[in-house]
Amino acid sequence: MTKRSQYSRLSRRQEKENLRKAFIYIILAIVLMGATLFLGIPVIIRVAIFFTEIRGSSLPIEQTDTLAPSPPKINTLPEATKTAYINLSGTGEAGSTIEIYFNDKNIISIISDNDSKFSTGKLRLEEGKNSIYAIAVDNKGNQSSSSEKHYVWYDEKPPELDITSPQDGDNFYGSQEKTITIQGKTEPEVSVILNDRIIIVNSAGEFSTTLSLNEGENQIRVVAQDRAGNETEKEIRVIYLP
Repeated sequence: MTKRSQYSRLSRRQEKENLRKAFIYIILAIVLMGATLFLGIPVIIRVAIFFTEIRGSSLPIEQTDTLAPSPPKINTLPEATKTAYINLSGTGEAGSTIEIYFNDKNIISIISDNDSKFSTGKLRLEEGKNSIYAIAVDNKGNQSSSSEKHYVWYDEKPPELDITSPQDGDNFYGSQEKTITIQGKTEPEVSVILNDRIIIVNSAGEFSTTLSLNEGENQIRVVAQDRAGNETEKEIRVIYLP
């Protein structure tokens, strides 16, 4: 047998093999197109995923959750209050344990519900400045970073207030005394209102302003209010005679 005839036989065999493969590919393409038309692309994708999972199911893969949950968020709290109790609520990863830290002490642990919400109900404050933050821990023990730290100032005592000048019952005469100076002292960071007019208070809690008197009896009402909402009110009366 010559080399040329041997080469021809191999060529014909290769052509037959190529035709057979081409025929199989055409049949598969027709079947795939038909399945896509009748079942839809999503079903085909799910079938492919199913067989892929079957192939991979024989490989033992240990999966470990090491992803920490997101930090919880505490709903807005007042900066200062005269009420001893506040309602503490917020959001955190659903099903995670929310650990509440009050003045750097872990005072309560609660489970965030399916809507990612949590609530401790009423929380009693300590006198003065209180710090509050939260940490989330998932069921694998992964711990989030701490939430934003909130500060709440609790004060139930009304501010001190003293009107140093004029004195209750003072009399003023003539045009030169028609306008008088009101002076007093309270606590720092306190708002002072004199006859419905806001008065500036300095860093020492001192205030001073002028007031134009009307003929006869004049009522001077001073109210001091701290940031927690506590108020102290004092009232004096002076007489002006032209």
